[in-house]
Amino acid sequence: MSFSAGQKRFVSGGCDNSIKIWKGEENEWKMEKELKLHTDWVRDVAWANNIASPTSVFASCSQVTFIITFIFYFFMN
Repeated sequence: MSFSAGQKRFVSGGCDNSIKIWKGEENEWKMEKELKLHTDWVRDVAWANNIASPTSVFASCSQVTFIITFIFYFFMN
């Protein structure tokens, strides 16, 4: 799990081979997006924070050492 700076978001990975982006709304976390691009379970995720931009970059790696880098676009709110 890795949190974004300045936004109420975090990214998680798991043994279901998926990456999930979560957004904090009011008093709960809601899944904003699910990405199923890995073929094995996701071992780690890391968020590269960029407070001044409406984009964020995060990376994930799977059990079979496959690394994927994402650029995530969202409106500053």
